[in-house]
Amino acid sequence: MTLAEGIAIRNQHMPPCDYPPGLAIDRGGYWFFPNPTPWVGLQGFILSKDGAHQICVGSGLNSEMAFWAYEKGILQGPCDLIITACPDDLDIVVDILTKTGPAQRGLKIPNRGREKFYHLLSHLPAVFFSQQDLSFYVSELMEAEQNGTFSFVIRPWPGRES
Repeated sequence: MTLAEGIAIRNQHMPPCDYPPGLAIDRGGYWFFPNPTPWVGLQGFILSKDGAHQICVGSGLNSEMAFWAYEKGILQGPCDLIITACPDDLDIVVDILTKTGPAQRGLKIPNRGREKFYHLLSHLPAVFFSQQDLSFYVSELMEAEQNGTFSFVIRPWPGRES
């Protein structure tokens, strides 16, 4: 797909404009079109060069996070999060994946739901989330990967294009 074709598709899915070609970022298998004008809630647009994926990127993700999430397969639709390795202290993994605030992490706050997570993580690999939209976990998953907190794979849900 050429840049001009990509801009035409971008203009079909986002507020049309005379998009400046120099603003587009070629990421190999996809284009990223940052939003040229400030728009609340909208960071940009990802378009796979084969046209299979067209994704509006919300303002909750910066471009680095969006690239990482797209390349992991998180932004393309429902998927499974499979934990493949984690530390002996399961609380940090449970805290991250239940979105426990940083100030509360590690406090082992009593919660009956935590027991099922402990059991699940004691038998790896484990499907932690199944057929879920993981876009709300991009920050946590990216941080876990970068810090080596736990290892995981993302598996596209059957029927979803990968």
